[in-house]
Amino acid sequence: MLHDVGTAVAVFGELGKIVLSNPWIPEGNRQALESRFFIHRDDRSPEEVTVRTALPTYGVEAELVAESLPRLEAPAPAMGWADSLGNMRALDRWREELQR
Repeated sequence: MLHDVGTAVAVFGELGKIVLSNPWIPEGNRQALESRFFIHRDDRSPEEVTVRTALPTYGVEAELVAESLPRLEAPAPAMGWADSLGNMRALDRWREELQR
């Protein structure tokens, strides 16, 4: 049985949290040149932050891949092979648990 787990991400800290409504497809649009997220501090109203880029999200990723082909791995801070494989294993375990 699959569960609807949504796409929002919340990062919690000592003074509040950061909420991204859809970090994988910003603004629900693969061609978006800007994205928003919210900072919720415990003692303030939520603060909206807008991030603008020159290329769509996947355009930035495609350029990084093209530039990294000679080395066969992107330089930091991009994810390396070990990070990617570790994330895939974690997601596989997560999916297994969701199907129980």
